[in-house]
Amino acid sequence: MSEPWPVEFIPDDDVLYMRVHVNHVANGELLPGAFIDHEGAMSANWQKYCPTPEEARAKARNPMKNGVVSAIVQNIRKVPMVVEHSPDHVRCDRSHTSIIGEKNAETRTKLYDAFSWCLKIGE
Repeated sequence: MSEPWPVEFIPDDDVLYMRVHVNHVANGELLPGAFIDHEGAMSANWQKYCPTPEEARAKARNPMKNGVVSAIVQNIRKVPMVVEHSPDHVRCDRSHTSIIGEKNAETRTKLYDAFSWCLKIGE
């Protein structure tokens, strides 16, 4: 059995991808409700180990029902949120990253402003 991947510091200038399910989109527009926690944090993929939005989307259970948004780490930390590299050994996902912090109306709006589409649903 191989050793687990180390947790690394993610630099401010790096990019994170986040999948957005069709249920969090209206008329092609991202809804602030997309920024929610699952199991204590919001999940994203670090571009260092997941180099394209297509690779991030392919990690979804049903890829074609998902789009991908991206943000620069520094802009997420300014919300403020904690950005932690959290490799997922169960799903063999070295790129997995946790975005930790309260997701209330104010922070969801700031996250909405930080992220932008890079691969819309159906593209």
